[in-house]
Amino acid sequence: MDAVAVTSSRARGLERGLALSESIFSAYPYTVVSLDYIKADTRRDSFADVCPGMVIVDEAHTCVGGNECGTQQRFALLQRLADDESRHMLLLTATPHSGNQDAYARLLSLLHVDLTSEPDTPDANALERYRRRLAQHFVQRRRPDIMDNWGAERAFAKPMKLPASAASYVLSGESQTFQEDVLDYCVGVATRSDGERARRLAFWARWH
Repeated sequence: MDAVAVTSSRARGLERGLALSESIFSAYPYTVVSLDYIKADTRRDSFADVCPGMVIVDEAHTCVGGNECGTQQRFALLQRLADDESRHMLLLTATPHSGNQDAYARLLSLLHVDLTSEPDTPDANALERYRRRLAQHFVQRRRPDIMDNWGAERAFAKPMKLPASAASYVLSGESQTFQEDVLDYCVGVATRSDGERARRLAFWARWH
């Protein structure tokens, strides 16, 4: 599949030579594009109008949590795409439930409107029907589920415990200066991110 990467820096070049009635997304049916790029009012409609019948959304949990404007725009776009029942949507996330029940419900609502909330009843049969319905759309894999196929020795690092005799140390000189420079950079990136959770993720991603 010959997919075109659509980014802010490449968009102008991709648009060059297109007819006035064409958009990047009608000219290139297979694209890899950031949700933050297409959520904008000036691009959302042109993408949704010609959106293909199969959409893969990575880090889908970032589109449903919080009240930030950016998150709401991402969710509104996905909700619009999901309204077309003929469209296939694959929502990928390693954090389907972060403890925010409302965000989890919004994520499930993109799979099917019936899954927006669990039945508010002690009826075990009703709960079982809901879970069976959810199981038709929701596939969850934990580390033990895939270790045998991936090879545990290669794929996953084993946690190390420090011995009781381990000594602590304090950075100084050039090492301390380097660490402080890296920390300042991470804080700067996190400060520019949208929302508290995004800031935490941005910080730790850069720090590691």
